[in-house]
Amino acid sequence: GMHLCCPLRPELSSRTTDCRLSALGREQGLYLRALSSHSTLPHPPQGLLLGYTAFTDAELTKAARQLTDLLWQVAEGGGSPVR
Repeated sequence: GMHLCCPLRPELSSRTTDCRLSALGREQGLYLRALSSHSTLPHPPQGLLLGYTAFTDAELTKAARQLTDLLWQVAEGGGSPVR
């Protein structure tokens, strides 16, 4: 399928990993693939792979809002430990 690759900004990757974001998202019903899980590098790039072609506009809008809320929560240090 088609995916959007979203690298984590340094401000966010200093607080968490893409694998942790993927796990936190899954707890909220989001399916976020960690970019690092597709790498064999010793220090893999941090980012999220987002699939979008199999969803309606309404589903994508809802998921985008959920993801935005999750990223703000992690960036502000709220909620559960992020590492």
